[in-house]
Amino acid sequence: AIAVKPIKELSKKRTIAKLQIERSYWESKGVEWFIFTDKDISVEIKQNLHWLKPFLEPETAEQYQITLEDVAALIERLISYDKGKVNKICGLLDDKYQQEAGTHLTTLRYSMANGFIKASLNKLFHDIDISELEIEDPIALELRNHNAS
Repeated sequence: AIAVKPIKELSKKRTIAKLQIERSYWESKGVEWFIFTDKDISVEIKQNLHWLKPFLEPETAEQYQITLEDVAALIERLISYDKGKVNKICGLLDDKYQQEAGTHLTTLRYSMANGFIKASLNKLFHDIDISELEIEDPIALELRNHNAS
């Protein structure tokens, strides 16, 4: 069991009292109990989650009109590179395909937030090298998700 609290809450007597009750309950059940705070998250993870968060919401894809075909095109273009920072490659792809600046990076954000492209959150997004990406076939992933529901 994990209690999640902002670090500033741990200075309040009421919060401490409630956490002690929670801890006692879980320990009586034989369950390990931990407190998780915002101090337990690295700056890199916080920034990356902040960067990805808008693209976790379905309305964002609609707002940007990102389709599976866009994701597939991005993936096809990215896999032709074996090294280089992903954000710079996305800029090059915008130029090469005469897209508005940020188009490929926006699709990358959507792709990462939705599991088509995976990368460690422990490294700031602008420092991620193309070789560090794990890329899923968007059509196959969508079919798996559709069949699972």
